Amino acid sequence: MTHAVTRIVSFLILAFFLAMGDGTIIVFSSVLTAVIYFYDPPEDFSKLFRSIKRMKWFFLSILLVYLFINTSGSDLTVQLQEGLKRIMILIIMMLLVSWLMNKTPREQIISALIFLLSPLKILGFPTHKLALRIELVFRNFDNIQSIVVRQKDKITGDLKNVDEIGKRVSEVYFDIVEMTKTKHPDEVVLHYQSPASPIQWLLPIILFVVLFLIHH
Repeated sequence: MTHAVTRIVSFLILAFFLAMGDGTIIVFSSVLTAVIYFYDPPEDFSKLFRSIKRMKWFFLSILLVYLFINTSGSDLTVQLQEGLKRIMILIIMMLLVSWLMNKTPREQIISALIFLLSPLKILGFPTHKLALRIELVFRNFDNIQSIVVRQKDKITGDLKNVDEIGKRVSEVYFDIVEMTKTKHPDEVVLHYQSPASPIQWLLPIILFVVLFLIHH
C-alpha cells in the first residue's frame, strides 16, 4: 500500500499538470483514473456518480461560458473543446479525490497534511492546531451534514436570492466552528504515521517525469 504522503503529493502533481489543460495529459489522466478504479474500486461508487450527475447544470454553464464569452476570436469548435476539457478535468479531479478519501484512513490523511505543512512552522504556522481542527471536523461529519440540511431548509422564497443563500452559508460556517470548539483540543489524540520510505517516493517522482515529458 502506498504511503498517504506520496498519494497526496502524486495527486497534487497530477492536478498541477491537469490545470494546464493539455489534451494528452487529460487522456493519460483519464486512463490512469480508470485503471485505479478498475483494480481498486471505492466502496460506494454510486454515491459519487450521483454527485457528478447533480453537477450537470454546472458543467453546462462551463460550456456556455466557453461558447458565448469568446474574447480571443477562436472558432466555436475550439471553444467547445476547451469547455469539454475543463469538464473532464473537474470529473477526473472529483474521481481522484473521492478515491483518495475513500482508500486512505483519516488518521493517515491528517498525519500526511501535518508532514506536508511542517515547513510552514518556520513562519509560525500552527500546523498541529490545524490538524486538530481537521480531526474534529472529520469526527463530526454527520453533525455537519445535519447542519447543512437544517440551514438549507431555512431558505425561503426565490432560490436566486443571493443574500439569503449567503446568509445561510455563513451560518453553516459559524455553526461548524462552534461545534468544533465544544471539544477541547487537548482531548483529541492524533496518530502520526511513520515517514514514507525512499522507495515510496518513486511514485510521485516517476509520475512527475512522465507528465513533464508528455507536456513537452
